[in-house]
Amino acid sequence: MVAFKQDWTVKIMERIRIEKLNRNSDISSIKSILEIFTKIHNDNFENKIGNKYFLNIFSDLQYEIYILKYIDSEKYEYISGYIIFYDTVEAVDIFEIAIDVNMQNEGLGKRILSESIELLFSEEKYRNRSEEEKKVMLEVREDNYNAVKLYEKTGFKQISLRKNYYGQNRHGKIMIKKIKLKKENQENR
Repeated sequence: MVAFKQDWTVKIMERIRIEKLNRNSDISSIKSILEIFTKIHNDNFENKIGNKYFLNIFSDLQYEIYILKYIDSEKYEYISGYIIFYDTVEAVDIFEIAIDVNMQNEGLGKRILSESIELLFSEEKYRNRSEEEKKVMLEVREDNYNAVKLYEKTGFKQISLRKNYYGQNRHGKIMIKKIKLKKENQENR
């Protein structure tokens, strides 16, 4: 059973691509993406939203959006997750990250988190920031153990706790990761 799970995970990973969302897509593509994002969000989070939530994010250039695409055996691409960053100048915040519930527990959260941060900080706008500004921050519900574990595995450290942020006795952890760009990325750009 373990060998089958490992083989399955390898096959999925080979069919995954992380890329920046193309905001210049045609209207029907954007509408489809909004619906997919909304479904993924609503399947993952307690607070249910409509498409307008993501439409506002898509139209605000302070947000950077990356998608996780799964390519099936017929070469059809499915958006299976996303991560949204918010640029605050002194840091980049992870606004939201979610993976399709049918694709979870396969290492995709770690993959989109790691690869999108690398892609983001390879962009000129972010690459040229001072070392102090090259950091990613996030807030996560303290009892969201899977998410906390993911963030810790990818190098995030807790710096603060927001008491009762999510309601009575439901605290939010503030976490940070300082970004160290790979030398070859810096020299090749």
